[in-house]
Amino acid sequence: MNFKEVYATAKSTLADILGSELMDFRLEQVKKNKEEDSWDVVVSYLLSNINISKSPLSALGSNSLPYERVYKQVKIDEEGVAELLIYEKD
Repeated sequence: MNFKEVYATAKSTLADILGSELMDFRLEQVKKNKEEDSWDVVVSYLLSNINISKSPLSALGSNSLPYERVYKQVKIDEEGVAELLIYEKD
């Protein structure tokens, strides 16, 4: 499996789960896990921010933006089978 295949597999896996086109899809990190013969992938994409604050002070924070970036971790084996994991920021 090469880098382009990893990208395509991660994107199609998330699109299948979310049922929509992923806006501004990005590969954030790709690491080959030699012990498990798999790829550890962190991706991100934009979603509409449904928690927009109406307060005038909210313009100072990130809750006033129309979109929010969401991060997901995906593990892909050499056969192209993907598993979506819970992503934990360090």
